[in-house]
Amino acid sequence: MARPDEVRPKRRKSVAVAGKPNIVFILMDNLGYGELGCYGGGILRGAPTPRIDALASEGTRLLNFNVEAQCTPSRSAIMTGRYSIRSGTHSVPMGGGLDGLTQWEVTIAKTLSGAGYATAHFGKWHLGSEDGRLPIDQGFDEWYGIPRTTDEAFWPSEPAAKAAGVSYMHVMEGRKGGKSRKGPVYDLKQRTLIDTELAFQQQLAASPAYAALPRGAIHADLFRDNVMFDTTESGDQLTGLFDFYFAGVDTYLFDIAVCLNDWCIDLESGRLEEGRAAALVAAYAAERALSGSERRLLPAVMRGAALRFWLSRLWDLHLPRDARLLTAHDPTHFERVLRERVATPWHPAATDPDFETA
Repeated sequence: MARPDEVRPKRRKSVAVAGKPNIVFILMDNLGYGELGCYGGGILRGAPTPRIDALASEGTRLLNFNVEAQCTPSRSAIMTGRYSIRSGTHSVPMGGGLDGLTQWEVTIAKTLSGAGYATAHFGKWHLGSEDGRLPIDQGFDEWYGIPRTTDEAFWPSEPAAKAAGVSYMHVMEGRKGGKSRKGPVYDLKQRTLIDTELAFQQQLAASPAYAALPRGAIHADLFRDNVMFDTTESGDQLTGLFDFYFAGVDTYLFDIAVCLNDWCIDLESGRLEEGRAAALVAAYAAERALSGSERRLLPAVMRGAALRFWLSRLWDLHLPRDARLLTAHDPTHFERVLRERVATPWHPAATDPDFETA
C-alpha cells in the first residue's frame, strides 16, 4: 500500500506528487487463476465474483504471470518483478534458518519510496521472518502483520507442537529506522473470534432490520471515565461529560450498547450485571421509546460495540498514535466482554417482564 501524502504524525513525510495516484495492492493467497469470473470461473466454479469482474472490465486485465504456485515465490515475484529463484525465494522455507528476500533486492516499495510515496504493508509477509528481512528492511515505511504463514495459527492449540517446544508466531509491527517488535501470539483463539464476529456483524449490517434503526448524533464512547460527578449533601450529582473525540453519526442503539458494555459490567470478568443493565435501558426508554428493531437487535449490537473497542485497542497498542493525552488500554478487556456477549446474550426482557420485546 502506498500513498503520495502522509497523514499520520511523526512518520516519514512523503513528497506530494501531483497527478500520482494512491496505490493499494491486495494479494489473496490460494486463489487460482480460474476462480474469478473475469478469467472464466465465477459462477461456473460455484462462486460468482461480480465486483471483481466489474473492476476487471473497468481497468487492465493481466493474462500472464509465470511463478511457482506457492506463497513465498509468488510474493517475491510481485515485489521484485524477477524470477523468485534469483532472490532466494523459490519455495516456502521449511525447518527454520535464514529465509526471505536477499537484502540487496530492489522491491516495488523501495522504488515507490524513492519516488516520494509513503509505503506500508499490512497482513501476511512470508518473505523473511528475521530482523533485516522484514518489510521495513525491504522498502516499507511501516508494517503490521505476521512474518510467515497463517497456518501457524493452529500450532498453539496442537498438543504435538506444545510437546515439541515449537516457538509460536507473533503478530508484529515496525517502522522504518527501528526494529520490528512482537505483539500477541497469533493463534486460533483470537483469529476465530475476530473472523466469526466480523461475519456476524456484516450479516447484521446488511439486514433490513438494521437499516431501519434510528440514527443521529451520538457520543460513541461514553465510558465511566468520560463522566464527572460532584458529591453534594443530596448525593452524587452529574456535573459534566467530556471526550467527544469519537463522536459522530450512527445508530442510537450503538450508543446504548457502548454504555451497557462499560457501565453495567463487572470490570474483571466482563460479565453483564443484568439488574443495572435493565435499569439503564428502562431509564433511557422513558426519555425516548425504543423501536421494535432496536429492542430485537440490542444483543447483536452489544456484540458489535465490544468488537469495535477490542479492535481499536489492539490498533492503539500495536500502532500507537502521536497523542500525548492518549493512553493505550488493555485490549483483552473488550475481548473478554465480547466473549461474554456471545456466550450469554442479554435482553431486558430476561430480567424485566414489563419491557416489551415484540
